[in-house]
Amino acid sequence: MPWHDVAQSRWAKSPTSFGPTGRIIATMLTIAFGPWTVFGGIQFWNPFFLWYFCGYMLAAVPVLKHVWARVKVTQPRSPSSPEARRLELRHPVLFRRIQPNRRTIVFVLGSLLLGGFVVAWTGGGTLGRYTIVVIGVMTAVGMFIAWVADV
Repeated sequence: MPWHDVAQSRWAKSPTSFGPTGRIIATMLTIAFGPWTVFGGIQFWNPFFLWYFCGYMLAAVPVLKHVWARVKVTQPRSPSSPEARRLELRHPVLFRRIQPNRRTIVFVLGSLLLGGFVVAWTGGGTLGRYTIVVIGVMTAVGMFIAWVADV
C-alpha cells in the first residue's frame, strides 16, 4: 500500500480499537474508578487516598494510552481539481505545512506552568504546598509510566 494512502487517526474505528464513542466511554469509566470517587473528593492529606492514587496512576496511564493510540486507516484519494493545482502553482506558500517551533512552545508552556506554580506556592499554606508537591510527583510518575509503556 502506498504511503500516501495511509493515515493515522485517534477517532477512527479499527479491528483492534474502539470508535469515538467507545473511546470516550472507556475514558469516562477509567476516570470513574479514580480515588476521588472512593474517598468523596480529592484529599491529598489522606494517606489511603495517596496510595490509591499511586495505584490508579500505575493502571490508568497505560490503559488510556492504549485506548487513545493512533490507528492506521486507509482513505481513498480524492481526485484533485485542476483549479486546486493551478492555485498551488500560483501560490506555493499557501500549501506549505507550518511546523511550530518546538522550543517556543515548550518555553511558553513552561513559563506559564512555572508562573502558576510560583503564585500557588507563595499564596498557599503548608497544605497548599504539600498538594503542589504531590501533584508534581504524581504527574512525573504518570509521565514516566507513559514513557515506559510506549504503547
